[in-house]
Amino acid sequence: MNMTTQHTSLGSSESKIVLAIETMLYGIRAYPASAWADGPLSESIQILLAGFKKELLKLCTVYHAGWNADHLEIIWDALGDKVPFRPGEALMYSAVECLSDEEMRSICAEISACLDAEWYDGMIVSKQQRTEAVRQQLEAFVLQMLNRHVRTTLIQIDLEIAQPFQDVMGNEEFCQCWDTLEDWIQTEQAAEGLGGYVWSIEQSLERGYHLHLAFFYDGDLCRNSRFKAQQIIDMWRGFTFGMGTGQMVQHPESASLVRDGRPLLDLIPWNDRHEAERCIRMLSHLPVGQTEEYLRMKPHCRETFGVVTLEQAI
Repeated sequence: MNMTTQHTSLGSSESKIVLAIETMLYGIRAYPASAWADGPLSESIQILLAGFKKELLKLCTVYHAGWNADHLEIIWDALGDKVPFRPGEALMYSAVECLSDEEMRSICAEISACLDAEWYDGMIVSKQQRTEAVRQQLEAFVLQMLNRHVRTTLIQIDLEIAQPFQDVMGNEEFCQCWDTLEDWIQTEQAAEGLGGYVWSIEQSLERGYHLHLAFFYDGDLCRNSRFKAQQIIDMWRGFTFGMGTGQMVQHPESASLVRDGRPLLDLIPWNDRHEAERCIRMLSHLPVGQTEEYLRMKPHCRETFGVVTLEQAI
């Protein structure tokens, strides 16, 4: 794993920078066009301009053109001829650093105009429509999984990078580690009784990049949920060179289910509509955009959510 390339050297700081940039874009949008006109600037706008430039400089050290990120194209377009370089080019940092207060003011005015344009609102609506489509995809997938076996064992796992290492592993490396784990999950030994799984990569200030996973096993072949979950967590730790950590997720609804005095770990009977609805509720946070932890910046052509059906449970 290469930890030395410029665009990944700050690791999960990428996530924090993009979150800060997005917050400031909403701050810029909150001011009317008149606020950016010639004349004295209010103290709050001066603070916003200074903070925005500071975060742009950070972004120049980690961003490269191969990534997709919400709103960032608006920034590159607004920089225009004031910064004649593209993301990832070495001279971009110096060019941004040399921007005067008036140039930053002009850039923010253009950004504000873009954010108020009809096409931007259309982009937000489009994203909401995509989120709804993914939610429907998840619901159909869950129903398909629960109808494959007489009993289905649902195992939910969260995987992340331990706090001391979050600034070491970057966006692309995290996705590569997930690719490696997913390859192992689909091996004959690991996939015994596995009907399918759903996954989602997210980010947050506290947890950095992290994975939500839900596995659907044949309940007659997978009777030890905790052992299977720990096996996956141990493999994740290995594929991340000891930096990864994880935990089995016990949803509040499933914690209330008890059989013979012991918690029933999401063993779901076939064709039980009530249990199916409960399962869908438990996984409702997985579709991209359902929470504020959706991945703002991702490697080019990478998906951040997926459902995988194994043609025949092994």
